[in-house]
Amino acid sequence: MPHHWTSGSMSVPRTITAWILLAGSLALAGCGAGTAYVRGVSPLNVNDNNESAPVNLRFYQLANDDQFLRATFESLWLDDAKALGGDLVAKPVVTTVFPGSAGDAPVKVPLGKLKAKTAFIGVMALYRKADARQPRILVIPAERIDRRIILLSGYGLALDGEESALVEPQPEKPSSPARSTTPIGKAGK
Repeated sequence: MPHHWTSGSMSVPRTITAWILLAGSLALAGCGAGTAYVRGVSPLNVNDNNESAPVNLRFYQLANDDQFLRATFESLWLDDAKALGGDLVAKPVVTTVFPGSAGDAPVKVPLGKLKAKTAFIGVMALYRKADARQPRILVIPAERIDRRIILLSGYGLALDGEESALVEPQPEKPSSPARSTTPIGKAGK
């Protein structure tokens, strides 16, 4: 005799209920919510007064990483949809990372629901100026986005365990006492 669960006047065999639950779980796994973890480490995005400043990060859901890796920083900054074309799966999520220390807990960044076509997450740091020695973009396979910490320091970003890609910015000598009016992310044009 098959086992049945009873709800009111309805009886549903357990095997059917189990299959329904399994199918629902698998459907959700293909397009679940994504989460990234970030940590800003001083010196970070140093301003004209040699003070660390916050950095905006963009997270892109990508079907393929080719266009993202070939695009120039400027083309992504000015018209990311055009630069990424069909590789762009969803509008980017933007967050601000504040300076801290290497011992700080990483900050959780909800990326929203990952689309079924999302294979990679492209990350772009919008520093106020560029340092050619440091990367400002990186790509992470979508299934690993919640397993790595994205570190920001100086004018670059790297994944935990790859900190050697980050170099400490050299202090600048201010040319005048006036503060820079360049908005974050507008340098390097």
